[in-house]
Amino acid sequence: MATLTEDGSAPDVRIVLGAYDKQSQQMLFMTSAKSQKVAEIAAHSQAAFAIPQLGKGGFARVRTASVKSIDPSEAQLALYRGKYPQNAQYAATGSFYALSFKQADVTLDGATST
Repeated sequence: MATLTEDGSAPDVRIVLGAYDKQSQQMLFMTSAKSQKVAEIAAHSQAAFAIPQLGKGGFARVRTASVKSIDPSEAQLALYRGKYPQNAQYAATGSFYALSFKQADVTLDGATST
């Protein structure tokens, strides 16, 4: 996921563990409330992200997303914990965020569609 630095002068990229919530049509992730990315999100709600490993050599890229803090529902918590059971203890104390977007570029077998 890429956000902007707090002063807006440059992109800042990091790896997040995301889980797609079909019901809300958002990508969920969690982080420490004290992380640098939380300060960046507070300053700028724009983000971009990519999802690797969609099938054979496939990936998705979202260029325009908004990111905000959420209070996850029980279903969202179950979704995240189911995808990342090794992070259950961290997820119990982390802050959850949602990336909302309207379109993604998806590449599968060398062909890209929006």
